[in-house]
Amino acid sequence: MIWTAYRMDDTEAQRLVTDLTSTGDAPLQALETLEKFDDERMLDVDKAWHALERLYKQAHAPSPISEGRVPDSEDVVVGHVTPARVTAIAAAMGRITPSILRKGYDAKRFTRDEIYPGIWDEDDVLDVYVMPYDAELREFYAKAAEADEAVIWQLN
Repeated sequence: MIWTAYRMDDTEAQRLVTDLTSTGDAPLQALETLEKFDDERMLDVDKAWHALERLYKQAHAPSPISEGRVPDSEDVVVGHVTPARVTAIAAAMGRITPSILRKGYDAKRFTRDEIYPGIWDEDDVLDVYVMPYDAELREFYAKAAEADEAVIWQLN
């Protein structure tokens, strides 16, 4: 499973989330719309999403990964983060330093808890794989907050 997020106007976000979680052709059309987003307005954190979610929750911060989750459709898990929540999350991310996140990492516990994708016994996986995505996630939310944009995300 891969987590992908998109920055946009909140009205557009509401429409796309409604379409993604409906039936018929609407979800496919919404996904086609999302595929047209330019790289600056989207972020893909690959399979590091579960580790990032765990690290932020352990730091007692709002999760930039799972915030705003809406009822699942048959094919995707979707979230809608309003501009106000985007601003709050970006501010919280600014207070939670990467070193605080690193303190929450325990390879044995991540393996035991089956944190996806199950690569926690590899050397330097946190520094080489997870933390670079954290830096991108921070920048993504900061830009969305600055532009007063909503974020929608999907996990599929």
